[in-house]
Amino acid sequence: MEDLSYKLDQYEGPLDLLLSLIAKNKVNIIDISISEICDQYMQYIEEARKMDLEIASEFIRMASELMLLKSRMLLPKNDDEDDDPRAELIDTLLLYQKAKDAAKALKPLYEEYYGRMIKEEDEIPPEKGFSLGLNPSLLSSALNAMLNRLKLS
Repeated sequence: MEDLSYKLDQYEGPLDLLLSLIAKNKVNIIDISISEICDQYMQYIEEARKMDLEIASEFIRMASELMLLKSRMLLPKNDDEDDDPRAELIDTLLLYQKAKDAAKALKPLYEEYYGRMIKEEDEIPPEKGFSLGLNPSLLSSALNAMLNRLKLS
């Protein structure tokens, strides 16, 4: 098996590490081999401990869940048991993958629009009276002159 050179900083959580291991093994999430993934996950945690990194409790909890799944996969199945012990983990991983894909799709929009503030529309009140000192009779005579020209043409 190749040396693991993962850093704890590059994973947002245990599900991120699991997705990375699944992608590294080029396996479909639904067809994951719990035994193989568990061994690689434990190797990763052991490497992190050797580097004196503080292991987050989430990673250790996921390791214990993987060990439990691995032990369930090794036990003989009863005929009345149709449940796959991996089902909950697979559903969680698929949902996490969708969330990562959505975040990736939304990132360009965030970069384009972050920091913008929306200003409410200013209502312009209607003007009362005439501005610029115009005389309404001038407007009336200009309109009459225009109408007369239209009648002539």
